[in-house]
Amino acid sequence: MAVDAPLVIANQTGAREADRLVTRARFHGHRLMLFMANRSFFEKTYGGIRGEVLSTKIKASVLNQLSKPIHFDFVAQDGKSVLVETFPTGIYCGLFPELYPAPYKIKGRLPYKESHDNLHKILRRLCALEDDFDMTGIKDHFDIEGQSIKRKDHKHIEDKLDAFLSAYGLFAIYKEKATAHCFGEIHDGFITIPVSKT
Repeated sequence: MAVDAPLVIANQTGAREADRLVTRARFHGHRLMLFMANRSFFEKTYGGIRGEVLSTKIKASVLNQLSKPIHFDFVAQDGKSVLVETFPTGIYCGLFPELYPAPYKIKGRLPYKESHDNLHKILRRLCALEDDFDMTGIKDHFDIEGQSIKRKDHKHIEDKLDAFLSAYGLFAIYKEKATAHCFGEIHDGFITIPVSKT
């Protein structure tokens, strides 16, 4: 299971080594910017470490339902259930370099029309995956061709897209369509970003 949130944060302040390593790396010639996670910020802003809370709940649920533990790891392993921390912007860059960088999130000074048009571009590309792979249901969730995305719905679609990219990134690694680029250490913070082989 891929999670778009820091799962392990050992540092009280500053940045995790995994975060630093990602910002120094290049993916199809691009550098990525990401949030530098530390415990102090999360505790002050959210009252706790969201990834830790989520992973504890997931681990308990898996153990209750499957009677087997789930572990943190960089990639899925045969016979083991794993939780992987990933980063949707990295997945976007790593798997769809022909589209990147085309920001699809409403942020800062980016005109809404530009983020709207970019969101349409990546959603069209994801719908094409249904034809390229043995996958179904993508078009049911993301086929908005010819429709205008209202500003109030944009954030909801962004969140759905991030969740899909997180899951699809692990799927692409599993299907050997992408290589896992792994950063950091399991015990103090780690991130896996899939990068296409083409």
